[in-house]
Amino acid sequence: SRQEAFDNYTGKGAYKHWQPEQLRLFVDSALVANADGRVQLKCDPEQEAEVYVAPTPIIERVSSIMCPVTVLNASPSNGHVPAERALENFRNFGNPRALEILPNCTHFMPMEIPDIV
Repeated sequence: SRQEAFDNYTGKGAYKHWQPEQLRLFVDSALVANADGRVQLKCDPEQEAEVYVAPTPIIERVSSIMCPVTVLNASPSNGHVPAERALENFRNFGNPRALEILPNCTHFMPMEIPDIV
């Protein structure tokens, strides 16, 4: 059930720091019930895996973004882009405004600190 999925995901793995409301939205919108009442991701597992196998090289396209841009970067201590690399990436934007390194976050920061993001 969705409630069992919510309970199972709470405080674990990639969902460890998600805010309860964000996790509830994920469970309610990203999962679908099977005929037996169990839930699974709506997204086809092969399609989901493809996102990680061949990610879009987005950094190559950001120079065309001309509106002011604030870049939020997860903390390097969480295994994400080092500050020097984040600064290099930030400078690639067409109109960079600010770069903020957010401590205690992962790339799931929209679900971890939604009020800031």
